Amino acid sequence: VELTNVFYEFNTLSKTWSKKSNFSGQQRVRASGFSFKGMGYLSCGQGKKETSPGSFQFVPLKDSWQYDPSKDTWTQSVDYPGDAFIDHVSSNSDSRACIGTGDPGTSIFYGKDFWIVK
Repeated sequence: VELTNVFYEFNTLSKTWSKKSNFSGQQRVRASGFSFKGMGYLSCGQGKKETSPGSFQFVPLKDSWQYDPSKDTWTQSVDYPGDAFIDHVSSNSDSRACIGTGDPGTSIFYGKDFWIVK
């Protein structure tokens, strides 16, 4: 699995992709993203941790990042308050965003917590 920090924006009118600033956090896969009040958010996911020289282990992450499209910048936000899970689900409306459930990385059980951003 190749991890990345590269981001693109899709223009629905011109049907073209344009490269944006690289994500400032640790490279990851299986993260959860949503938009809220004009900003983009990326939370959790799975990153790599070096266990010995040249050897890595995948680990769940719980950091959260905010993307400001007007400045094309990433800023670290508060960490996800629940356990470090991967494959969270997220949803949003005009007044709130929700993120939760997910897999702790073992695929044995899935989380039951759900958090609301207002």
